[in-house]
Amino acid sequence: MVALLTIEFWFHHLRQTLVESWSMALVVISDTGQFYHAVLDQVMKLLIKQNRKPGQVPVAELQALVYQESSQILADPTFKILKSSARLQFIQKQLVSTLVQVFGNLAHASNLDNSRPFATEVPFGLRRGQNDWIPLEFMLSNEHKMRVRGKIDRVDTDMVQQDLFVNVIDYKSGDKKFNYRDAYYGLALQLLTYLNVVKINVDKFNQAINLGGALFAHIDDPKLKLSDFG
Repeated sequence: MVALLTIEFWFHHLRQTLVESWSMALVVISDTGQFYHAVLDQVMKLLIKQNRKPGQVPVAELQALVYQESSQILADPTFKILKSSARLQFIQKQLVSTLVQVFGNLAHASNLDNSRPFATEVPFGLRRGQNDWIPLEFMLSNEHKMRVRGKIDRVDTDMVQQDLFVNVIDYKSGDKKFNYRDAYYGLALQLLTYLNVVKINVDKFNQAINLGGALFAHIDDPKLKLSDFG
């Protein structure tokens, strides 16, 4: 026979454990996105400063850059939760390994054309300084003005003969895909918004531009399943 108080105690303990685990999972997911963006931003900024694209950097050097920036960013108190247990430390190593894989993919892709990173984590309408890009503005029927502001993960440029094409890239850690139907009905406007932001900030480039494309770049190190081997 089990006392009612004992049952209540263990029920409360179990519920509290589940709540804490779920809360921690949410924090880790949030920190994961911040970590990915921070490392991608810092490594890309270094390459832009050196006027190099990922494919022009030797593999060993590129990997060293990823490990170096990852180590510095993980030292920030923001990411201390990733050191709070053996399990989270393992997840931390997986995150870094994923970024190494991602930059390997970026290097391979950048060798297929002439595109190179132009700017990263580009704010528009956030008033963070002279380099801030202007926002999209819309006049509303009530004579008010709506300003759309945000941040573009990465802007790339590509010279095709004498023409400059500009591409926008948004990093996604999930399996997000562009849906033309949703875009048509105004339900998926992120990439289209970014293209319009580029269009009205043509003064940030040293010549006339053409809009190239907008795409999601997936941050992922896919896992193999036994079923993949038949």
